[in-house]
Amino acid sequence: EGMVSGFTTVTTSTQHTAFTGSKTNVAVVSSALELSGAQTGSYAFSAAVDLTTVATRRFEADIAATSFSTTDLIDSRTDLIDDWGPMDGGVINDCDVTLYAAITDDDPAGSPTWSAWMPFFVADFTSRAAKFKLDFVSGDATHNISVSTLAVDIKVPT
Repeated sequence: EGMVSGFTTVTTSTQHTAFTGSKTNVAVVSSALELSGAQTGSYAFSAAVDLTTVATRRFEADIAATSFSTTDLIDSRTDLIDDWGPMDGGVINDCDVTLYAAITDDDPAGSPTWSAWMPFFVADFTSRAAKFKLDFVSGDATHNISVSTLAVDIKVPT
């Protein structure tokens, strides 16, 4: 039996910091992607990735995200500073992003038949092409999530 000892990146779909893809209830704020006035949103990557042949490849997500309260601002604090809670606000743990891929064996420039959307962080897909989207969710109207890094590396074993 063989063992993969490493991978070589064949292409990367980098979306940050311009985030030129299609946005639904999300916007670019200070070079990061955030929810814009809603508790759910979605970002579709700017283009599908065409790898020109059908083969099995490793797909790895590169995401940096930070949750925050939109109402815990230093200027809005009225208590004496000795009575403040944490300077960087409380822990916000009800926001999340989920990355999805849809794959096809067809030429994406033609009329491809795409698979259903599949969540992933690291996955091996056998396909010619892939497209990606990132879904946002917040459990509270005053909580948001900021995505400063968003990319997918596509690799083959060495």
